[in-house]
Amino acid sequence: GEKPFVLSRDEAYIGVLIDDLITKEIAEPYRMFTSLAEFRLMLRQDNADTRLLNYGYKYGLINKSYVDTLDKRNRTIKETIERIKKTIIAPEAINEILRKRNTDEINEPKPLFQILKRPEISYGDIEHIAGIIPPEVTKRVDIHAKYDGYIERQLLEAKRMKELENTMLPPKIDYAALQGLSKEATEKLNKIKPVTLGQASRISGVRASDISLLLIHLKRLSHN
Repeated sequence: GEKPFVLSRDEAYIGVLIDDLITKEIAEPYRMFTSLAEFRLMLRQDNADTRLLNYGYKYGLINKSYVDTLDKRNRTIKETIERIKKTIIAPEAINEILRKRNTDEINEPKPLFQILKRPEISYGDIEHIAGIIPPEVTKRVDIHAKYDGYIERQLLEAKRMKELENTMLPPKIDYAALQGLSKEATEKLNKIKPVTLGQASRISGVRASDISLLLIHLKRLSHN
């Protein structure tokens, strides 16, 4: 009676693999390339525990003490990032380090986080200002700073995808009876029978206009 355990495309590569095999027409042996994952910056080796350990605990595979340790580390990462974003550094306090790392000096105060975003700078260069933290936290803070803009964009995209994934499609829906769907979309949807609107949106041949029509249909059903 429990809900099925489904890993989404922004949680694990196996989630990408399963979703592709379900929603895409595979004409040759499937190979799991990282390029197939639209959220690959979120599917890094260093954050696998953050993405998946809570599932392990939920299903009794990992003990609570391990999860508590992970939660403590994640809080330290978050607090460190927030702290260096708020810390403003003066040119005279950082320019010597910037010269040693062969990167441009600053001529006005800047947030320490902006300095850390530079590829030449690591957390070790600024820890005398930002504070000493465990090595495993240092690595995560460095990665977050370097890919900050890209990660934020992928998080927003993942949030939009989640909204579609949380919109369930009726299992017995007859797509042929829906006026306005393209012929190709009707055939593919009736053949694959996607469980969610998110799955439907990733089926080859299903257009954005088809998804909009499905949304309208679902809203009508909810009002009846």
